[in-house]
Amino acid sequence: MIKIKTLTGFLWALLVILAIPAVFMSNNKLAEKLVHASGMKISSVFTGGEINETIENKGYKTIINKPVFACLAGETKKGFIQVEWRAKDKLPSAIEEKIDINGDKIPEFTIIFDTASKKATIINDTGTAAYIIKIYTLKTGFAVRAGFKKLTLNSGGFEL
Repeated sequence: MIKIKTLTGFLWALLVILAIPAVFMSNNKLAEKLVHASGMKISSVFTGGEINETIENKGYKTIINKPVFACLAGETKKGFIQVEWRAKDKLPSAIEEKIDINGDKIPEFTIIFDTASKKATIINDTGTAAYIIKIYTLKTGFAVRAGFKKLTLNSGGFEL
């Protein structure tokens, strides 16, 4: 009798382990509700951060996200800022965007993006060091992640 109960318990556990992913995969609305109810949210490392500024240009818009320093626990010294360009039709062949990451109205660097070759370069306007981490192709445009270091001084700003 004990062996039958043990075997039944193991089979029940196996069935539940297989059923849980099947329920999530077959019902997106249920999965969304459960995730939302749990208070979980996608890390800004994957989303690119919260939107800081949206600039409407002729034929396209530029979305500049807030700087991201997130890691598994706390913050890192190295962060990034994501800049997206989205268009309903076609992006211009070259885009030049000045980026102000600390909100002082003085651009820290300029990103020049060539949409044909999908290459980006950074010009450091304030003599600080920023670098390209990655270029992403989106459904309606492109995104560029530019990396920089956080200041260790008490100024609360960023070192590029």
